[in-house]
Amino acid sequence: MKEQDIESSPVEIPATTAGTTMRVALVYRYLMVQPDHWLRQAFFIGRPKLPVSRVVEAMQANGQSLEEAARDWSLPVAAITEALDYYQRFHDVIEADATEELALSAALARERWPV
Repeated sequence: MKEQDIESSPVEIPATTAGTTMRVALVYRYLMVQPDHWLRQAFFIGRPKLPVSRVVEAMQANGQSLEEAARDWSLPVAAITEALDYYQRFHDVIEADATEELALSAALARERWPV
């Protein structure tokens, strides 16, 4: 499957999530959602296999600055800044993805190596 064949759209934040009741929705320039992907969190535009959590958690684990993370992942510093904002705002989505991934891994392990 080619990258351009993947259906994606920029991440929009509903006004209520953004902390206001005004009819405003922030849009991330470097992040996208993939409605057909099992992960619900955002991915980097142009990098459909790179979820926000992978970059932010690697950055935190390695004590990296914005610039270091941007260099290591070949992303603009602004993309890393957006990822950090998204990670903070939508941490519940990222945690749900992590919980689902662990459950899926456990189920696959039981299926492959029954006790």
